[in-house]
Amino acid sequence: MKNLKKIVSVLLCAVLLLGIMPVVSFSAETTQLVLGEMTDMYIEEDYYATLTFTPSESAYYRIKSLGYDDVYVDCYDENDEWLEHDDDGGVGYNFNLPIYLEKGVTYSFKVGSYEYYGAETSVLLEKLSGKSMTKMTEDVEYSVNLDDSGESQWFSFTPKKDGFYAFYSEEAEDSFGYIYDSEWILVNKNDDAAEHLNFYVEAYLFEGETYYFEASKYDWYEEDSYSVKVEEVEVVEEINVTQMPYDTTCYKDYIDETLYLGGLELELVYTDGSVVEWSYDEYEESEIFGVEVDYDYLIDENDDAYVEVWTTYASTQFDVNDIENPVESIVVESMPEITLIEGVDGYYDWDGNFIYDYYIPEDVMIEVTYKDGSKETVGIWQTINGYGFDFYAYQGDGYTWEVGENYVTVDYFGVSTVLPVNVIENPVESIELLNAPVKEYVFGDEEHGFFYEEDEYCEYELLPFDLEGIELAVNYKDGTSEIVTDADVDVYDATINGYRYQVDFIFATEPGVYETTLYYLGHEVTYDVTILDGSYAPDYVLGDADGDSEVSVMDASLIQMFLVDKKTIEGDAILAADADCDGEISVMDASLIQMYLVGKKELG
Repeated sequence: MKNLKKIVSVLLCAVLLLGIMPVVSFSAETTQLVLGEMTDMYIEEDYYATLTFTPSESAYYRIKSLGYDDVYVDCYDENDEWLEHDDDGGVGYNFNLPIYLEKGVTYSFKVGSYEYYGAETSVLLEKLSGKSMTKMTEDVEYSVNLDDSGESQWFSFTPKKDGFYAFYSEEAEDSFGYIYDSEWILVNKNDDAAEHLNFYVEAYLFEGETYYFEASKYDWYEEDSYSVKVEEVEVVEEINVTQMPYDTTCYKDYIDETLYLGGLELELVYTDGSVVEWSYDEYEESEIFGVEVDYDYLIDENDDAYVEVWTTYASTQFDVNDIENPVESIVVESMPEITLIEGVDGYYDWDGNFIYDYYIPEDVMIEVTYKDGSKETVGIWQTINGYGFDFYAYQGDGYTWEVGENYVTVDYFGVSTVLPVNVIENPVESIELLNAPVKEYVFGDEEHGFFYEEDEYCEYELLPFDLEGIELAVNYKDGTSEIVTDADVDVYDATINGYRYQVDFIFATEPGVYETTLYYLGHEVTYDVTILDGSYAPDYVLGDADGDSEVSVMDASLIQMFLVDKKTIEGDAILAADADCDGEISVMDASLIQMYLVGKKELG
């Protein structure tokens, strides 16, 4: 049951993230931006959204996106002349574009996406000039209180001398910070350089000049409170490589995939002369406080590869041994047939596409031909020069495999072959619901779902995975039929008679009766699920398994007979029979009732 709850929780969280905001689908349509109000949108693949705005006063403005997808923005004037572009100037892959706009001019902002499936995002336009600011001084903590409007909190800071300064927080969960100069030009930004995914953003600031600091957060739709401070700091001004990676050999054109920096050690030298040791193995996932070490794989003018490593104000580089991929070709030498049943061996994704699950058997053998003319045969799960094969099959986005021969591509760094997958006709003609599940849920009970509350409404998101009491008739195309019941259900593997099933989520804003759909054997049936009011109390006496409104030795006997399939227990009596309230009926319940009757134990 614990594993099931974990699965359900993950699925519920995924759906919550997808369902938090209502969205509008855009192609090349035009929408008027409202200053200070969020515009939610879905940008279709290969299209962009055009948003227009006419300022009532000349001032510095800022347009930014909020979301998880990679979007960009281009600004044009009333003559459709391009003015500015921003891609990743904001949090994650979002844009963040400060720009001076003149009164009475109609500007257009074209928002596009790099995601091949389209992008979901929210856009906020706000006026920066005249923003309410909190004046900061060094080494003093200031509170930040953010709501779910997407608005940030702003501070101004005027240093008393030239130097490096850092704005940072150590309290929030995934906060974000930006530094702007007096002309609203972005000086620096940071997301995760401090602990707990907080920001630590530093810059060289000049005496007497006023800078603006913006405190934001990644999950803009959640309220948050934290503190921020600014102080003069020392920064890394020099990087020295003290130990090279264990192996610097990699494939040309696939450096990212074939070069591992394990073993790399650096010496970080600060402006005050102090030194901190940095190890790739130790800090790959976490950083030294206030320092983010980043790296990239580059090609020089001689077509040789090298790695550049840098912090904000320092960098270094070292050469790597990039070699040609030694593999010329790969072909399938032998393999058993991979056979799937139409509409059965797979699952439905969030868009309703049926995605086939395929498993590559371990005894599939691949003949590898090398560029030097040599050959060898290896198992598909083996590695070549330390690297394994990749598998992929295009499914989803409106496409699914058809009955007949389909293909899985096997790839080794650009050298590929295909494995045939045979989808056979579904032998099932139909399924018929004889009895629906009897499970009733209580609105807002997080044991079975997720309760989401925001402002004026509450939403209970439920996956009705419990099929207790279900009875289905499976009718085959050859004229035969069979009956399956909840005895054939394995909720842990989500299977009925060994075949996967799915149940649609229910999104409820109040108690009531809701319809859901069960997908099984390539067919579907619908049934009602009851979500009771939170004040509901089942009409039973704990321990009263036979339903006669009292606890007696007959109840203990009935439980014992139920456990050997000689008697049935139904309805609320199932809850009553669970005398120790551990979620199942067992011999311990019968024993507890007997001890309760002689005054030695209490029920529950």
